[in-house]
Amino acid sequence: MIKEQDIRPEAVRQEYWSLLEAKVRSYLDSEGRMKSENVEHVDCPVCGSARSREMFTKRGFRFVQCLNCELQYVNPTLKDELILEFYNSEAMNFMQNVLLKSAAEVRKNRIHIPRARWLHQIAPSCSHPILLEIGCSVGYFLEAAKEVDAWSLFAVEPNEDSARRVRKELGVEVYDSLLNNADLESQVFDV
Repeated sequence: MIKEQDIRPEAVRQEYWSLLEAKVRSYLDSEGRMKSENVEHVDCPVCGSARSREMFTKRGFRFVQCLNCELQYVNPTLKDELILEFYNSEAMNFMQNVLLKSAAEVRKNRIHIPRARWLHQIAPSCSHPILLEIGCSVGYFLEAAKEVDAWSLFAVEPNEDSARRVRKELGVEVYDSLLNNADLESQVFDV
């Protein structure tokens, strides 16, 4: 069994949460709600329905459930440019370059390799399956996937530094954008 301390050492985790809370507060008004100029209302990302019910609010983000397909999502959501800003913030850079690295071996051996093996078992049986990881961070799962199988690897990662690292060190094609802005329409992925 993995303990949180194994993958998120307490001192490092506390520093990350402090940076994260400060960044999130910058999007909120004095009453703890998202500033209207920072957000946009969206329809359900799965079925397109505009009908939802509020479930709860956490750190100023309003979580809703689609009344059609039951997907739970944040609505209103931050505007795309603020989401990109967030993914490239000090908090996210700290998470990806310090927090994750502090437990990289444990994560690889206890999380990423087992998941890559599991995906290898359930992936379509073709000679060279194509895998897309959405939100690859610094590429630890992609590294594990390379070790387990001869995947053709692709990724989406909005953090520019992480995307650059994955491209350089792993040779993976990375779309350094949000998923909805990645040019994937002509691509086909097995996993």
